[in-house]
Amino acid sequence: MESNEEMVLVSRASLEQLQRQIDGLPEIFAKSTQELGRALAARLSHALDDLAAQLTETTDDALRSIRDAIPVVIAQHAPDISPEALDAITEAIYARAAERFATLHAAQRILSERLQEPPA
Repeated sequence: MESNEEMVLVSRASLEQLQRQIDGLPEIFAKSTQELGRALAARLSHALDDLAAQLTETTDDALRSIRDAIPVVIAQHAPDISPEALDAITEAIYARAAERFATLHAAQRILSERLQEPPA
């Protein structure tokens, strides 16, 4: 009989220990989730910063290419356009393209800043 009583005590102790572990799971899960969230946000933020650096270089290259291509294309399709009109067209197209790229950069910056904010 003592053997059965010992087994009951051991079983109760094991159940109590298991219950404490189960009770602690939500806290462990919450901490793990927060750590994972912070790690992922940091990695994504770093990736966005890398992308922004590449985007800046690519944007500058693209804008230069656009500015250089406009007079060539217009000269091929409308050679009678005056140099003043050609300059005005080139500047207008360049300004619109630069504006679009600036919007893209702003969206990237806002996203990067939001990722760096601590979770609520």
